Amino acid sequence: EAYRAESTGSALNLNWKFAGPDNYPGLVWSAIFDKNDASGNTIIAATEGGGVWKSTNLGLTWNPMPAENNEILKASSLVQTSNGTIYVSTGVTTCKTLSNLGTGIYKYDNGGQFTVIPSTVTNPDFANVSKLVVNASGRIFAATGGGLYYSDNGNDWSKIRSGYCMDVSVGSDGTVITSVGDSAYISKNGTFDNWKNLTTGASGMLPKTGYGWIVFAIAPSDPNVIYASFATPLPDSR
Repeated sequence: EAYRAESTGSALNLNWKFAGPDNYPGLVWSAIFDKNDASGNTIIAATEGGGVWKSTNLGLTWNPMPAENNEILKASSLVQTSNGTIYVSTGVTTCKTLSNLGTGIYKYDNGGQFTVIPSTVTNPDFANVSKLVVNASGRIFAATGGGLYYSDNGNDWSKIRSGYCMDVSVGSDGTVITSVGDSAYISKNGTFDNWKNLTTGASGMLPKTGYGWIVFAIAPSDPNVIYASFATPLPDSR
């Protein structure tokens, strides 16, 4: 109802004033509500060219969040763990085309600044990270240009599968689904020894060919309900 009321502003002769951001940071790739704010009014937004921004009034005004060395992060994805620590990945890619080179994954503890995780800044796979997700136990997954990674402490990262990782999602029951290389895989219990290939082309499975990008969403209400979105490759114009 609040949004509907605001949309009638022109009919009521209200004068709108631009509230920011004022440096035009580019597309917003990810946004979360800050768990550290019990009122639910704080939103964190990751932008492709202007860093990470915070609003404490449900998006009416915004302020940039600081990063070490005053770096402007080329942010691609945000997650927040149960203890309130925020992680942001950098490196923006669209259908395997890197548009903004990243500098690793950064973390933010309430009241500080975003600081880079050393093990990611030295690893070229983390130059573009398409997606960060965190499961109920606090394990963080990262879909990178070099493969699917996970970390249980945010500092040390291990590769699960090699290849260009387009997406990763986790369900409330621990299910992990990911698209890596030319295939999509699912692990129903979240372990790394029982992956099932979903892109076989068989009946009831996903197509084996004909796509250039796959992303997933697992229904919060029922982890057995999973959605897949496909983008077909662009035609060769040569």
